[in-house]
Amino acid sequence: MITVENTSVLSGSTNTMELPCTREQLAEGYCRYDGGDLLQDAFGFLNAEQRDFIKLGVTPEEWAAEFGEE
Repeated sequence: MITVENTSVLSGSTNTMELPCTREQLAEGYCRYDGGDLLQDAFGFLNAEQRDFIKLGVTPEEWAAEFGEE
C-alpha cells in the first residue's frame, strides 16, 4: 500500500488515498499514462475510484457530496 496525495479539481483541497500498489507500480503507471496509454490501461491494477483519484484528485466522498449517491 502507498499513500498518494492529490489536489481535487472540484474543491481545490488536498486529499490523500491509500492505493494497493508499490511506488514502482505507480511510477510505471504514470510513465505509461504520460506516454499516451489510456488511464485504465496504465493503472489497470487500480479500480475506477482509485483511477479517478489519480487523474482528478477527487475522493468518492467528494463525488457523492457534489453529485449525489449512485
